[in-house]
Amino acid sequence: MKILFAATPIAGHLNPLLTIARMVMARGDEAIVTTGAHLRPAVESAGAHFRPLAGGADFGGAHPQEIWPERNALSPGPAQLRFDFVRIFLDPISAQLATLRAIITDERPDIVVTDVGFMGRVALFLDPRRPSVPIVSCGISALFLIGLMALRSVLD
Repeated sequence: MKILFAATPIAGHLNPLLTIARMVMARGDEAIVTTGAHLRPAVESAGAHFRPLAGGADFGGAHPQEIWPERNALSPGPAQLRFDFVRIFLDPISAQLATLRAIITDERPDIVVTDVGFMGRVALFLDPRRPSVPIVSCGISALFLIGLMALRSVLD
């Protein structure tokens, strides 16, 4: 079986997927991982094949205030939370979708496994041109969902 893992380019989003990738490789399956280029050493040291995220989906390993200096002008709290959520999880959707489409076309995985923050999976699921491949999303905590609820209460 060939499994494509797709992770938001943050170590805390990648590491749980690498644990699963190691388990599937131990049983003889092939693991392909797409995430940020700065995380390539972690992917390859796990024994998986690395495929980089396209364009705007890979925002590098720097802190948000270094990547997006305009964030520094926002007050800590809800304003920065909203900014971070949009930049980290929503803005990359198109580039994540392009990455998934390209890898699915090239590699023909049997399943796609993403972290809960990899929102390109939603676009892939809703894409009527999507190849018929199952999509699974996994995570290790409810913090992401709590963050979504908090963000919604700020926006309402």
